[in-house]
Amino acid sequence: MIVASALPFSRHWLEATLAGHVLVQMPLLALSGWLFGSALGAKLDPVVERWNRFGLAGFTLAIFTILFWMVPRSIDSAVAYPGYEMFKFVSMPCAGAALALSFPRTHPVFAGALKANLVSMAAVLAWVYTVAPVRLCNSYLASDQKMLGTGMAVLVGVLATHWGVRLLFEFDHAEFRFRPRLARQDLDQVQRSLTRPMANVARTEHPEGERAGSAVTGHRGGVFP
Repeated sequence: MIVASALPFSRHWLEATLAGHVLVQMPLLALSGWLFGSALGAKLDPVVERWNRFGLAGFTLAIFTILFWMVPRSIDSAVAYPGYEMFKFVSMPCAGAALALSFPRTHPVFAGALKANLVSMAAVLAWVYTVAPVRLCNSYLASDQKMLGTGMAVLVGVLATHWGVRLLFEFDHAEFRFRPRLARQDLDQVQRSLTRPMANVARTEHPEGERAGSAVTGHRGGVFP
């Protein structure tokens, strides 16, 4: 998918309009990274568990990447400068892969907050692109700008409806139990604590009963007069 989007014919065709550039090409690049991260998630666990605990690092990378490409100046630069274009084809798949590796590790409430933030930012951008009296992207016409605003508004409605319906009608309390993937050293510590002999726990909790039992045993064996 990345190679197909990078071909000269498809790249120029998608970047000919602002809506195709922002609503088709960039999501396709992020989707390719998501599929890559989902396919290799199990193999990357030994590496990811060290730097992406609870998904914080991956979400940070994805959020800053999305914020960067939401700026109209960045979109203009991607069309005008090959360096920005190359950075787009690298950063968007990385952001998609980071999201795929982070969502299974985070709490569902935190994931829902990120989705709500994404919908709200897209709604604000849709309004800005629709009502702006001047061109925000110099590489595209004002009609392309209004088309992008309309497309973003439709996308916001679809995402909000989809996630809202799932939250209302497919709510599962078991999903809201926090079950993060523990690191290997944490698992070793849990195993050591579970395999501790119960006798040590009993002596710690009942030291007086242990001393009394020892005194009775010694008396029966003839140790004490």
